[in-house]
Amino acid sequence: MDLFIKKTLIFSFILCTFFTVNYFVNSFLFNRIIGNYEIKNSTLVTGDSHMVRAINPDYFNDVSNISQNSEPLFISYWKIK
Repeated sequence: MDLFIKKTLIFSFILCTFFTVNYFVNSFLFNRIIGNYEIKNSTLVTGDSHMVRAINPDYFNDVSNISQNSEPLFISYWKIK
């Protein structure tokens, strides 16, 4: 029983450490990426790699394409917000 508790605590510590490091890395990258956009047009295009390659803003009036490859939905949400 003592060995089980010890292994459970070690596993929990490793898991918490992983999530904490992941949170800080993602926060840093998110703030670095989001801070670079200046939206001057009236229409905004967001999304993942499909939108990056599907819509060329040169062919439309007043369009800004801020899509990125493999962008998660919540990152698009925070960009719009």
